[in-house]
Amino acid sequence: MSSMPNLKVKQLNKSVLLDMHGSPMRADFGGMTSGDYSSGSRSYRELGCWNPLLKSADRSMLGEKDLTEGRARDLIRNNGFAKGALQNSKDRIVGDGYILQLRPMYKLLGISKEEASIWAANVEQKFKAWANDPDCWVDASRKRTFTQILREQVGVDMMHGEIFLSREWKESGSGFNTCFQSIEPERIKTPPTVREDANVRGGIKHDNYGEAEGYYIRTTHRYDVGMQAVEKYVYTPKKNAQGFTNIIHLFEPDLPNQSRGFSPFASVIKKLKMLDRLGDTTLEAAIIKASIALVMTSDAGGAVFDSLNSPEDINSENHPLSQFDTARSGYNEANPVTFDGAKVHQLFPGDKLDMTSANITDTNFAEFESALLREVARGFGMSYEELSGDYTKTTYASARAAMQIAWEYVKGRRAAVTDKLATLMFRAWLDEAIVKGVVSAKDYWKNRSYWTNCTWIGAGRLILDDVKAQTAYKLAFENNTMTLAQASAEQGFDLEENIEQIAYEKALLESHGLASAQMNTQVIIQDGQQTNE
Repeated sequence: MSSMPNLKVKQLNKSVLLDMHGSPMRADFGGMTSGDYSSGSRSYRELGCWNPLLKSADRSMLGEKDLTEGRARDLIRNNGFAKGALQNSKDRIVGDGYILQLRPMYKLLGISKEEASIWAANVEQKFKAWANDPDCWVDASRKRTFTQILREQVGVDMMHGEIFLSREWKESGSGFNTCFQSIEPERIKTPPTVREDANVRGGIKHDNYGEAEGYYIRTTHRYDVGMQAVEKYVYTPKKNAQGFTNIIHLFEPDLPNQSRGFSPFASVIKKLKMLDRLGDTTLEAAIIKASIALVMTSDAGGAVFDSLNSPEDINSENHPLSQFDTARSGYNEANPVTFDGAKVHQLFPGDKLDMTSANITDTNFAEFESALLREVARGFGMSYEELSGDYTKTTYASARAAMQIAWEYVKGRRAAVTDKLATLMFRAWLDEAIVKGVVSAKDYWKNRSYWTNCTWIGAGRLILDDVKAQTAYKLAFENNTMTLAQASAEQGFDLEENIEQIAYEKALLESHGLASAQMNTQVIIQDGQQTNE
């Protein structure tokens, strides 16, 4: 190893550091802004008082985490757009079923593609039977199926920016003991006894590289029903003695060395709350305007209401205002007016009655709402149309663009959350299946990543025009730019299951002397195209 060059100090006008060539070393200007970027200027009115510190990710986030995410939950409970965004994420990312597509890396395993396909189909069936069993063996609380857990965790991730699941071992009627318990992110906290430990941040103990070693989990929720303020924690290592995962913690870091996730609501909470207030005040104003039908004015009012400064009690008969009301009532009784038997009240001399129209049209509200929702939508990674449900100004081209934005959002969240979570849960189940001999795989523990290589099929891509979409898929397949498996997955289907079902239906039709399913389908499509034309 070469030694560092010696730094020499030479006395000029003052002491300076010289580099290895004897030249003065350049000074570090620190926070001085002498460059050409206006972004670093302090002379602009807009920027003069804007001096945010470059804090670490944890320093910026951990202190605001609970309050921010509490506000996010409140918005989801009480704001229709926030609730809609959450529900839409569940529907678009997961859908009504999350399907395993196991693709063993057969070349690295030294087996044929056919052997890999047969093995994968067998494992997929066994996993599907366990994961989707209505008795919910996959859930330690026996409340959710595999798909329901994923939908739940999509919502948790949207509120908190992270998810926690513990791998449990519990007797069941499925033949498997593996199951999972959801953990509220707010229960992962740093106990007072270890707050001085620099390696413990946000309730997570890290090694010197930043890898999580274990988690401090509060045994009860702080604000659960009947819970007292006594804090008790259990430390759970990330992996058990056998090397199996105890805790699954998933989030998408925004900065290096970030320990915890942060709610995606953070950038839009203020705007959503302002939108709530704008909507409430606009509605209240409309109700008030609609509630006032008549306004009565009086020429005598000036002198009468000047008497409010009278020392007399306003409820006293001697008060001028009381005397005025008495005179008005007496006049109406003494001068009755009827029309076809109906009593008509006439006004006191000097009184005027004006009809008011409920002018409640506020042309600016829709514009303000739309502008705010567009910003909120971008904060969520969604399109405006998807968040607002407003397609009144949508053209075919803009609808396609909006759907493309939605699809990119779906793919991103699947890669960061659901695909990863689903794979980890599947691996935990397969580990047990291997140990119990339910599934066999040569050198599994040595080649675990090869055997468990997989993709997942969730909700299909939104399609604006079915005929055009199918034509596009057909051309992509013919041009070798997309496989049939990829096209099926984009539409939310498993290719192999579809082929098996089509083959069965075709054979069934032919066994009854009917035309093949393919021929019938072609006729239907042709007839539909002719009808549309």
